[in-house]
Amino acid sequence: MTVSSITGVRQAPWLRSVAWGSMVSALVGITAPGRVGVLAAQLAIAMVTVTPLLRVVWVTYRLAREGDRRFVTVGIALLGTVGLGVTTSILLSG
Repeated sequence: MTVSSITGVRQAPWLRSVAWGSMVSALVGITAPGRVGVLAAQLAIAMVTVTPLLRVVWVTYRLAREGDRRFVTVGIALLGTVGLGVTTSILLSG
């Protein structure tokens, strides 16, 4: 059995910038009137939604390089479930 060497060291600067970017975007979304505020709020929601999914992709990729098939299967199943939920909501909303 191998021990995973995955750490969050490479992700920390990226996650800090995403956190600050989403906070600034949300603040602009709250304070700016009209279309600019709506777009900024949508950007904040997209950043907060996509960031965890990108982390799952990154961890799944790293685990695949280490040969840990069980956790790769779990990561792919999680991403597939999210994709199925998005597809279902799109099909049922129209």
